[in-house]
Amino acid sequence: MTDLRPYHERQSAPLSAGARFIRGFTRIGAVVAVLIGLVGASASIMSAVSTFNSATDRRSAECIARLARAGWTFKKKYEYGSASTTELVPVV
Repeated sequence: MTDLRPYHERQSAPLSAGARFIRGFTRIGAVVAVLIGLVGASASIMSAVSTFNSATDRRSAECIARLARAGWTFKKKYEYGSASTTELVPVV
């Protein structure tokens, strides 16, 4: 009874060359899959943001065109202001 060991020793079996080859490609495949997932996620987010910005710009342009057709004119708010500071003035 003195030869009992307190834990089970794991017996190691050496891997064959084919098993090492497959194991290496499995790890490489996992890394490549994670990289492709990250690239795909970032590309889809960028595409969604671009589509949203395009739709918003188009909606703003349609609104401005509708106001222009209704008779509103646009002029600069200040004489020396930037192009983005405009106000709407109705034509009477």
